[in-house]
Amino acid sequence: MRRQPLYVLHDASESAEASVGSLLHCLRSDPWCLEAVWLGVISLGVRARLLTPLAEVCEIQSSSFPLEEGVNLNEGLALFCEDYTRVRRPTTATVKGDWRPVLAVVLTSPPTGEFANGLAALSGVNCRIKLAFIGEHIPQDVRDQLENLGFKVFQLSTEGAVFPGGPTPLDHTESWWCVLLRQINEGLHFAVDPLASKPLPGDTNVGPLIERTTSEPTTPELKPDNLFTTDLTKLTTDGRLNRRGLLMYLLVYFGLIFISVFIGYLSTTLSSVVGIVAWAFLILGLIKRSHDVGRSGWFILIPFFSLWLFVVPGQVGPNYFGPGPDSSR
Repeated sequence: MRRQPLYVLHDASESAEASVGSLLHCLRSDPWCLEAVWLGVISLGVRARLLTPLAEVCEIQSSSFPLEEGVNLNEGLALFCEDYTRVRRPTTATVKGDWRPVLAVVLTSPPTGEFANGLAALSGVNCRIKLAFIGEHIPQDVRDQLENLGFKVFQLSTEGAVFPGGPTPLDHTESWWCVLLRQINEGLHFAVDPLASKPLPGDTNVGPLIERTTSEPTTPELKPDNLFTTDLTKLTTDGRLNRRGLLMYLLVYFGLIFISVFIGYLSTTLSSVVGIVAWAFLILGLIKRSHDVGRSGWFILIPFFSLWLFVVPGQVGPNYFGPGPDSSR
């Protein structure tokens, strides 16, 4: 799984701590964001401060914002560029790196001083999305400078909600963190194989695309992950599993439970170990089966979702989690 870096630059206003806390709650409530998004928070006060170094959202505690009058956007943008350049993880032949970062700037008060240097530094970072949520009292020239650098600018109300109208209209009024969450998810859930015709969006180390000829197959090589076609040494959460494969995982699970009960007369400790292995094996199969229907493995925590996996067919062809299993479904 690649990381999706997300940096939030928020002015040190009274609403900052609550709104960033709401964003963190939304990120933790989304299974994909919980797995992929790494969040960094920068406070735009008299001096810009990195309140939360880039980390997984499940590890972050709520940031405590210092209440300050100034809004040093220039220093905040420079700090973002410096920190992301330091922690950036490029894609290599063996390691999945980062998607391009998502940058969100939240301004309820006008920035103090010039911020041309910060904008110039930002031009050297290839962001996937740049969003700016600005209050009613932000000057027009600030909006223009942000738009010229590729920011999508949204108008904020005094309560922190995004107006439906404006240069970037919405269907209805909603909080800025809800808009941000939707923008993060947009375009990252694939229904087709992204490697078949184009690189992943935001891939940081993509070589030239391979031109196909009529003598080469156009279908990517499939690596089915089920017990009929692969050995049991590939016990990872990567890949997908069809219904037939999940049934075999279930049969192996019951077999291990039977062995656990049988050897319980000889050794309680050994019986418990075998039982734990059986449960781990079944959970592994359910996670890969969840991938086959286009869902994160976290979905198996939903009541009755695991039973649904034994009935619903998987997605046809490759999806976001990899190539599809064999054609038998």
